[in-house]
Amino acid sequence: MKLTHIVPRFWPQIDGLGDYARILSEHLQNECGIASRFVVGDPKWQESNGARSNGSAFEISAVARQTASNLLALLDDAETVVLHYVCYGYHERGVPFWINRAMRRWRTASPTRRLVVVFHELWASGPPWRSECYLSVIQRQLVAELQRLADVSIASVPLGLRRLNSIQSEKTVFHPVPSNISTASAEARTWHAGGPITLALFGMPSQREVSLRKHLRLVAALQKEGLLTKVNVIGKGACKGETPSEDVRLLRVVVPDERIHVIADATPDGAGKALAESDLLLSFYPSRWIFKSGSAMAALGNGTVPVLPEGDDLELIEAGREVFVCTGEGASVAALVQRLRQEGGIAPVARAGHAWYRANVDWPILTQKFEEALEVIARPSSNERPPESSLSELCGRYDFLLGGALYHEN
Repeated sequence: MKLTHIVPRFWPQIDGLGDYARILSEHLQNECGIASRFVVGDPKWQESNGARSNGSAFEISAVARQTASNLLALLDDAETVVLHYVCYGYHERGVPFWINRAMRRWRTASPTRRLVVVFHELWASGPPWRSECYLSVIQRQLVAELQRLADVSIASVPLGLRRLNSIQSEKTVFHPVPSNISTASAEARTWHAGGPITLALFGMPSQREVSLRKHLRLVAALQKEGLLTKVNVIGKGACKGETPSEDVRLLRVVVPDERIHVIADATPDGAGKALAESDLLLSFYPSRWIFKSGSAMAALGNGTVPVLPEGDDLELIEAGREVFVCTGEGASVAALVQRLRQEGGIAPVARAGHAWYRANVDWPILTQKFEEALEVIARPSSNERPPESSLSELCGRYDFLLGGALYHEN
């Protein structure tokens, strides 16, 4: 069996979704003997990166234009397609009609073809004065059509699983997003036994800044109580120079400069090592989306406890058992500081979180689920042909939002 993965971007661009597809393919090849090739949905990919496969063992192609016909030309001999779906990854306004049109034409052209859709996101939302409020209607319809076309789909959060099941049930598998950085350092890490704490900020610059703003009161309180030894700032753009990155500038307001440790150009192994040397990760992710947070899953994989800004929608894991929750309000900060002050306040949570990740999230678990799903859909199917699409009619009602450029037949 050979899989054809469709991704919005790919190596050497920094892209979590592309990393997910690449690492999954490596595991499928090494553990199951299932080969993969990639089709990139960004026409600029070859131009901006200059090489098709340098640093990669996979065959890689890119669409010449973001049209159904261009994509179909690259899928002509594909028997099983894995679409890694993120609506804004394939269209700047999150309405990639060309993807849906290509998938419908490809999937219905032969009864032996099989489609797997990995939903990395479903649709957006926003207030009435933003276009997302109205475009989400179309985004939902695009997702609904892909869910009906798919032989099997994957959701990374429980809410996504419920939403997809409400469209068409009994074909969706739930699995959180595994860490795309190394978790090898967790095996030799030192578990916190009390005393000063090392914090971590990890991710893209905007993510680190938002995480810090959510938890700035907690950082200040730990510093004031003498519980903070270091803050590891891990990720692209982190800088302590004369023009510091925004996260470092904010940290300097409450933390002495010598306690801020910047790791700007870490390799996946280096980032994993830095996380494994930290006790807590400050996360901005709402609890309902935590399972698709690459940084939070990387923390759990490395034995580091994520601190979430709220825990109202936590499922499968619990605040105080695998993660911590701190809302930033005075009582919440004081309660967590009191917990962290106790001997053994962090280590049991870190161990539980790491054990949960290894048993439920890590790449071998996802690989096994994926292989089992492929075996099921490889069997002869009597599925009825999906109903004809009505997206063009729906789109006409909202086309004014993009100046008449929303839907094009191609």
